[in-house]
Amino acid sequence: MTQSDGERFRQMLGKKIKTLRTARGITQVELARALGFTSTGAISQVENGLRGLMFESIINAAIVLDVHPVFLMDPDDIESDNCELISAMLRLFEKRRQEPELADRVIEELRAVLLKDDSFTGGDDKNDAMT
Repeated sequence: MTQSDGERFRQMLGKKIKTLRTARGITQVELARALGFTSTGAISQVENGLRGLMFESIINAAIVLDVHPVFLMDPDDIESDNCELISAMLRLFEKRRQEPELADRVIEELRAVLLKDDSFTGGDDKNDAMT
């Protein structure tokens, strides 16, 4: 039996929420309260892919977990160690819309760091690697 798209989405959402919650040191009780649940059972069901969340709850979970909501809503599986990087990039893109000058400075600083590290560029011409 194959999984439906909804089942796969619930499992990916639950995995991301659990990974981020534990990485942030947030308990199920704290997350449950923030999302308006009266018990941790609902959070456990979400984290295990047995229950989904309404759109508003996904937005609230993203706020509590300090990630961009798009990250939680993306149905693709993402390795745990990439969660922080992807979320930070999404927040940077959002910040760029709100404060373009500040975000552009951060992007330039990040680009400079990446260009100094051959492991990011493969050791090739560093100017071509980021363009």
